[in-house]
Amino acid sequence: MKRGSDNSVMLRTIASCEKAGRKNHAAAYERVAELLKRPSRKRPGVNLYKISMHAKDGETVVVPGKVLAVGTLGKKITLASFGTTGAAVGKVAKSGSKLISIQKLVEENPSGKGVKIIV
Repeated sequence: MKRGSDNSVMLRTIASCEKAGRKNHAAAYERVAELLKRPSRKRPGVNLYKISMHAKDGETVVVPGKVLAVGTLGKKITLASFGTTGAAVGKVAKSGSKLISIQKLVEENPSGKGVKIIV
């Protein structure tokens, strides 16, 4: 029986998070990699209202799962996630926030400073 993900994007994302975590002593990226290694049914799905409750303006937020569209996002943040629903993409854009992939975040901020993980 095969174990683990076949998704090449997922595997590259996990590898880049682990590499940045080891190289830069970035515990946030090590935790993100750990959460992404879970089976897909156990990866978090986070609604926009929860992100809005826990994030502050100008903050960088990582969701190691899928961003769902329930609620609104009233803050301008940088949001990195592995997946996003179509409705959530529209709401994030409407709020003026920036939506990027986790790999892009690791490239832009390899030290992991100022990154908040919301699960």
